[in-house]
Amino acid sequence: NGKFSLKVLSLLRGNKNSLDPDQTHQVNYWGLIIRLLKLNIPYEVIMELHEGELVVILALTTALEKKAQEDQQANAQRR
Repeated sequence: NGKFSLKVLSLLRGNKNSLDPDQTHQVNYWGLIIRLLKLNIPYEVIMELHEGELVVILALTTALEKKAQEDQQANAQRR
């Protein structure tokens, strides 16, 4: 649905009121699953993990990506 996609995009841009709480939870959950799949974690493994473990994995990968970006920027400024 095109309207729903626009609401999801609005949520991703930071508008927390674009969807009802149940829809927001579903989008956040499946967004997490999609990110983990993109990290090549098998779906079966993801489904066996507890929500807290999923959040830790996502937080860690996000932090590692941000750190790598910061390191690249620092190296570029030194040149």
